[in-house]
Amino acid sequence: MITKLTAEQLNCGKLLVLEIGHGLTVREIKKLVKAKSVKEVKDSIDDSTVEAAIHTIISQVIDSVSTAQLHRLRIYQVQGNAASILIPFRTDKFVYALDLTGVAMKELHNSTVLLRRILENKTYIKLTSILHKKLMEEIGLCTKIIKAARTKSKVIDDLDTNYGNADIVNLKAHINALLKSNW
Repeated sequence: MITKLTAEQLNCGKLLVLEIGHGLTVREIKKLVKAKSVKEVKDSIDDSTVEAAIHTIISQVIDSVSTAQLHRLRIYQVQGNAASILIPFRTDKFVYALDLTGVAMKELHNSTVLLRRILENKTYIKLTSILHKKLMEEIGLCTKIIKAARTKSKVIDDLDTNYGNADIVNLKAHINALLKSNW
């Protein structure tokens, strides 16, 4: 885990980041950049290694600032007084040439994690906004239904109070009159 690694462990120096399929050998890269040495930083499944941390941080950085979808990267650690100026002329798979201290690596990691959290929160806020608007539409519909129901309730209340009252009185009187016949 990156947070358990020290700044000293993450002090990787110069990194050359290329997309897979760049077509350059380590020897060609060394010659082009005029480096003392060049070694590929192999990605690792074990996320507690410095190599895995470097790959994770660089991938996070690229994902956070680039619109291009870079799926697979090759990262090379470059030693010596090297210059990356010729690499983009030899391959269109050039991504970055970075010179990073351990402190900068930790800052990059923390910044990309924070950026990701903010973007996730914005997504949740957007979803909440959409759901709120739908809820307001439903409440508007419910309000119309309630208003219609209130109108119907008034009609029903009026019927309950007045329906058949005169007829009831007349029918009861008629029934009573029929019951008063003598024989």
